Amino acid sequence: MLTDTEMSRAEQASSRHRTDEHRAFRLLRDRRLFRLAVAIAVTLSIVASTTLSADGTSGPKATALREASTIIFLVLTGLLFLQTCHLAKFDLSGGFCLPSND
Repeated sequence: MLTDTEMSRAEQASSRHRTDEHRAFRLLRDRRLFRLAVAIAVTLSIVASTTLSADGTSGPKATALREASTIIFLVLTGLLFLQTCHLAKFDLSGGFCLPSND
């Protein structure tokens, strides 16, 4: 039988492992943070499309905003892909992704 101290150490180690494993998915776990990132990317895209230089063409500022928006969208898409792969692997290994309603 484990003593309270040994049990506490085991719980801390388990908690630390779970924290390290899912640190990359913090953006996806916090829906508000993810929605904020998407809103920022959309806003940058809109501002880039409406920004014109004096001669009526899009300038370097608009190009930079479009590039930033595209990078944010690609990063968010990549994170969603990684989360999907992680959940698929978890499900195929016999784990349950959602609590049952029994």
